[in-house]
Order: sequence, then structure tokens, then C-alpha cells
Amino acid sequence: MYNTHGYSFPHIAFSSLQAQQCFEKYIQLEQKLDIDPLSFSFKTHTALPWVREICMAPKILDKVSDILGNDILCWSSSFFIKKPLAGKFVSMHEDSLYFQPTEPDNVVTVWLAINPTNQETGCMEYVPGSHKNDYIHKHLLDKDNLLPKGQTVQGDFHTVPVELAPGEFSLHHIKLLHQSGKNTTKRYRIGLVLRYCKPSCRIQMFSEPSAITVKGTNTNTQYWQEDYIPKQDLDIAGLEYIKYTIDKDFTNE
Repeated sequence: MYNTHGYSFPHIAFSSLQAQQCFEKYIQLEQKLDIDPLSFSFKTHTALPWVREICMAPKILDKVSDILGNDILCWSSSFFIKKPLAGKFVSMHEDSLYFQPTEPDNVVTVWLAINPTNQETGCMEYVPGSHKNDYIHKHLLDKDNLLPKGQTVQGDFHTVPVELAPGEFSLHHIKLLHQSGKNTTKRYRIGLVLRYCKPSCRIQMFSEPSAITVKGTNTNTQYWQEDYIPKQDLDIAGLEYIKYTIDKDFTNE
């Protein structure tokens, strides 16, 4: 299914109890920071040890290695949050236009449900087979769009809702078209998005690329540096690195 449709789901990363523990950690994090979590969301694994552990979760890596092989890097971990009744959405888009991978087929995105994600809470919707085509994006700014530049592919598409239970995840190709609607419930919808690639792949958006070697060997050390390992939650060095990277590389996202 992944090769033909550009995605597969559902897969199990860990138990619903472990997912609930992650949810509680996230809520505590939000309360401590008292800011929009998206402002530090690009490499959360450099500031939060428990996110780094999720990036290296065996059941996730088993599925990713079926696609990428035995040498795997994880270069991104981002929370996508929809608070209760907040009206946030994600416009139809694909990610390769902005990250600019040199080998799109060697990049896999994992979308992990921290709590229930369904059509009422604003789950993702995939366009089957769209990873095989190229699309033109427009920048349509909207304060409720979780994509800050409003990158949008316009048109009528058949979509498949990606409904996931806590602890389940989906896999999708970096060129796959996807979107998500508004959370119309009184519950949070929290997803953790992880991006993996082969070491041979370069992400041209980044001027100083770094990643975690999550499986096998980093066979491209002249390009990929190893990510900082956080010593505690909200590790100051990790938070500073996240801010530095976002300020440097995301200005033209």
C-alpha cells in the first residue's frame, strides 16, 4: 500500500497507557512554557529526552526500515496541536517543496497519535497516489492555518481520513498531499510528527543539517552531524538550538 498509495496505517508504536503518559507530559510542558508550542517544535528531541526515545521506538523503526533499509536517520520531531474548539486546520499541501530532499523516495514521515485522532478532532486526510505527481502551491495566509506560510494546493481531491487510536501511527511519503480539518470537540488532538531518511539523502532547506542515527550507521557524516542529546526536559542547550535552527532556516519556509 505504501508504494502505490503513498501511505500506510494504522501501526502500533506503544500502548494506550504509554500514550496517555505522553499526553500528560505534553500538557505539563505546555503549562510550564506558557507559549505556543509550535515556536520550538522543529527538533523537540534535542530538548525533551522522552521525545528522543519515541524517535527510536523499536516498533516505529521496524516499519520505517521496511521502506528505508537498515541505516536510518531522524532529522525532525514536531508537535501538531489542535486545542479544543480552537478552529485550527492544515491546508492541502505536500512537504517536499519546502524541505527539498534530494531523494524524496528515501524520506518517510511518521504521524503518531498521542490521543484519539478522528474526523471530529481534525485527523489528517491523505490523497492516495498523489506522491507520484507534482503540484503548484499558493501561499494563502490564514491565522487558523497551522502552516504559517499558508502553503496550499487548490483543487478537488478524494481523501482518506487517517483515524488513529492513542499510540498508533501512520507512515506517508514526503510528496503525498495531505490536509486536516478543525477540531470540533472539547478534547485536545495531539500528534507527534517524525521524519526519517537514508543517510544518502540531503535536506536542502537546512544549512547545517543534523539528525539522530536511530538505526544502523550514519554513512554520510560529511553532511549529517549528530543531534544534541538532551540531559533533562526543556534542556536549555536543546531549546537554544531549536530557536537557532528555526530562525536560520525557516524564514523562507
